[in-house]
Amino acid sequence: MASLCWEGGGAKGAFGVKFLFELKNYYKELNFKALSGSSVGGINIIPLSFGGFEYLYSMWIEIKEYGNFIYYEPLKLKYNIKNLNKLIDEVIKEQDLFQKFMKSDSLTLIVSIIKDNGPLIFTNKDIFIKDVKFKKIENEEDLKHAIFGTSAIPKIFPEVKYNGMTLLDGGVKYTLPLNFLIEGSKDDKILAIIHEPLKKYKINPLYFLISPINYIVEKYTQNLTFKEIDKFETIDENIFRYRNRMIFLIYPENRLPFALDFSSKAIEKNFIEAEKVFDKIKDKLLDFLKF
Repeated sequence: MASLCWEGGGAKGAFGVKFLFELKNYYKELNFKALSGSSVGGINIIPLSFGGFEYLYSMWIEIKEYGNFIYYEPLKLKYNIKNLNKLIDEVIKEQDLFQKFMKSDSLTLIVSIIKDNGPLIFTNKDIFIKDVKFKKIENEEDLKHAIFGTSAIPKIFPEVKYNGMTLLDGGVKYTLPLNFLIEGSKDDKILAIIHEPLKKYKINPLYFLISPINYIVEKYTQNLTFKEIDKFETIDENIFRYRNRMIFLIYPENRLPFALDFSSKAIEKNFIEAEKVFDKIKDKLLDFLKF
């Protein structure tokens, strides 16, 4: 089949979930040989490592039904993530996530960053990449730290302490962790999901007055992602070549709601955009995956 790389992006992660759920309808089984992800991408790839498409989609439906799944508390100057904590606990314990994840044959790289240091990648396999620290997940607590570590946005979400280290969101430096995937796997085809239209859009500075945190996250992520994409050799609007790998880039045509907008309305917009994009590029994607 192919490998999968998934960008960070908070609530925008619903876009890729819906897209892959649509793609799954065309296959009896849809398995990725290797997966890498940062932030929400790092969380989403966990169930996909064992083919849990319905599992992942149902999790996002639950997030959508929460309404204000994650919300800002102005008096505390931070986001309240108690609903996220509760959902993660439920998913790990009730759905046997750890057991299914560890039985997977797919290499899975969940990218975090050690504060004032380099990357720390949580994984389910033994692997070596030069200058990269790895932690092989051995129990439910490790998996939980991987989930919270990869998504710990500095100054917004609580810091994650693990084995004497402070973990930060992998998207701070590796929003699209493609190079780790290339170093760790031999597959020559990669699907890469990003959450920005390929044509770089200008973020209205007035958004800073409305929601400074969302504005900063949006601008920072966009710049980091396009810095990576600028290295690609363009074949067509979805297909690229990078480091002798063929990359099929999946992206929205329209700007998605802000990364920290977990409202039901925002999640639904992300779902709708995914359906539109899938209908437009499905034939090209299915051809790409054939060979």
